[in-house]
Amino acid sequence: MSTQQDLSIGLGKETVYGTSVPAQTFLEFTNEKLTYAPSFYQGKGLRPRSQVARGSRRGITQVKAEGSIELEATTKGLGTLLAAAFGLSTSTAIPNQTGAYQQVHILDKDDWHPSYTIQKGIPLLGGAIQASTFIGAQCGSIKISAKKGDAVQVETEWVAKDVRNDVAYASPSYAVGADIFTFVHGAITVGGTITPPTATALASGGTTVATITEWDIEVKRNLDDNGWNLGSGTGRARPAALGLTEITGSMKAEYSDNILRDAYLANTPLSMVLTFTHPSRIGASTINPTLQVVVPQIRLEGDFPTSNGGDVIELDCKYVGLHDEVNEPIYVAYRTSDTAI
Repeated sequence: MSTQQDLSIGLGKETVYGTSVPAQTFLEFTNEKLTYAPSFYQGKGLRPRSQVARGSRRGITQVKAEGSIELEATTKGLGTLLAAAFGLSTSTAIPNQTGAYQQVHILDKDDWHPSYTIQKGIPLLGGAIQASTFIGAQCGSIKISAKKGDAVQVETEWVAKDVRNDVAYASPSYAVGADIFTFVHGAITVGGTITPPTATALASGGTTVATITEWDIEVKRNLDDNGWNLGSGTGRARPAALGLTEITGSMKAEYSDNILRDAYLANTPLSMVLTFTHPSRIGASTINPTLQVVVPQIRLEGDFPTSNGGDVIELDCKYVGLHDEVNEPIYVAYRTSDTAI
């Protein structure tokens, strides 16, 4: 027996696209919308006395699955999702800090984007848990957001080759001692000169901004929607290919100076570093769990100050991340006790 709160999600990285593997990481998610999404064809031929489309002329033309997973950013276990979204990741022990590791995630540049097996354990009402296994699942986008009074939120979008219901359910297991990053753990720099992260050092430099009340960033990989080829039946013959990646986001800032306004008006290139530092320690080290997002160049696409009905005036600054042709377009550094991604 189970309850309706017992739904589980586990991920495992595939070696061969669409070949199921056991889950290595189980997510404490807050919401998910993973679902089967086939395409159908209905015959259109006309004949006398047939005023309703015929069932014999209906068939499945494409099979795929898709959906989203949302969760709070945690101090352990988040690296699997970051690696799925960015595609090129390293994990390195931090020197002289026993038990502390730094992961660095950057955009992969070669097909194919990594694929995963995702298993959902779905509880029947008043019954046992049913396993639905999504094979060939690729992460097409990731969004990280933070606003006052809230935890740091992570949302990922996925497209998968198929769903199987004949894979045995794997009972979930979760990382022990995983804490949550919240808004109060964050600090941001916008502008100035930064040094990107290395394998074991966080990014540094930049101009501290103390007026930001809300922030988010989204990285879209724009995976292609082709690969249904002759001979492959209703299934996709290959993984989704990488498209042109888009980096976008927004910041809300109290209007206490003209730095963001003037950068918007002048189309000034700015760096951006958002760092969430949890107050706990990693094991016996002096290292804090950290989640850091680094974009060496952004350009603001708004905002100009306007009245706010007598309340504090805020700027709603949308931005786009661009390649400065020197550094990676985006880095995510993650300090954790996880020994591997």
